[in-house]
Amino acid sequence: MRLSLVDLPAHDIPAPSANQSPASIRVTAVQTYLACPRRYRLQYIDGLHGQTSPAAALGTCVHRAVEVLHAGAPLDDAVATLRAQWASHRIDDPVALEDLLAAEREWLPWYDQWRQGQRDIAVEEGFSVPLPGLDWHLVGHIDRIYLQDGRIVISDIKSGRTRPDVRRDLQLSLYSWLFRQSSDQQDDYQEVVHLRTRKAVRTARTDDYLERVIEQVVAPVVEAIDAGIFPANPDSRYGCGYCDLSQYCTIGGESNE
Repeated sequence: MRLSLVDLPAHDIPAPSANQSPASIRVTAVQTYLACPRRYRLQYIDGLHGQTSPAAALGTCVHRAVEVLHAGAPLDDAVATLRAQWASHRIDDPVALEDLLAAEREWLPWYDQWRQGQRDIAVEEGFSVPLPGLDWHLVGHIDRIYLQDGRIVISDIKSGRTRPDVRRDLQLSLYSWLFRQSSDQQDDYQEVVHLRTRKAVRTARTDDYLERVIEQVVAPVVEAIDAGIFPANPDSRYGCGYCDLSQYCTIGGESNE
């Protein structure tokens, strides 16, 4: 499988910064840099925050409800958590409200039934592993690790409108690498549970594949951050129009005018 690498134009490369590098990078931050290095800088270095979109707010609420189920609470408690979390955002968006009802009536009940017979090993487990040859750690929180039919499954739960491609999912690869580096288990499935479509899709990664992901994707990202390389990428998958930090970016601001 061909891995996507970051295109770093030579004219964007400044002299290395004298500032001390961050000690760690999150899995989601790697994805942010790959999508738009400028956004990475604005969010993780400059500490800027944009307005939470209705879709993002709903995703957070659904995740909190799923955590209630993982804690062993009944479905009614999970639905109550979903409603309470949503009310705290004070968002009036008809599309998000329609999805909220779907989450109550379809997504959560399906997930609660689907996971029966699975034995949880860990939920919301945090991992921090040194990156080979670099003064950085890769950090990530795995939604769920469970055992089914004698096989460990690394499970990532999503509810967005974009149907995930489990075969090319970078997040799953990095979660599996973190897990394998932190345990004596070297054989696991990787899984995306897509609540919106009520489907779970599994795949498997070899150790060799995961090592190549670290060497060819994560390491170049960390080295570029160390070198202070943060070009804007208006041609990213969703474009500047979907970026909640575009008002802080000259290129992003121009694209929204």
